[in-house]
Amino acid sequence: MAAAPTLDDGGGVGDLGAAGADEADVGGSSQVQLGIMLTLAGTMFYALEYVLCERAFSVYDKPADAKQLCFWTGAWGLAFTAVWLVAVTIPQWSELVVAEVEAHDGRWDARA
Repeated sequence: MAAAPTLDDGGGVGDLGAAGADEADVGGSSQVQLGIMLTLAGTMFYALEYVLCERAFSVYDKPADAKQLCFWTGAWGLAFTAVWLVAVTIPQWSELVVAEVEAHDGRWDARA
């Protein structure tokens, strides 16, 4: 039976990426902090969705239909995702997708 990883052997939770210490540092701690903040903000917005749905059901005399509320929640999510893809991801496809995949010895156009 293998021993559980400890913080000293690079396999623990506390050393945020030290397992690959011999690899080049990609962004350092500022990139990790940015990732933490973006994850926190995304989690807060995701939680806020439930609060706003509850508010939509309880504020008005005739609340929104559940199907209608689900439709509009999905429609807004799809719209924001589409805008992000068109404005950010597609114009920078080579550096955001192709270069990252090729940097890890992969092929971006490979089909499973």
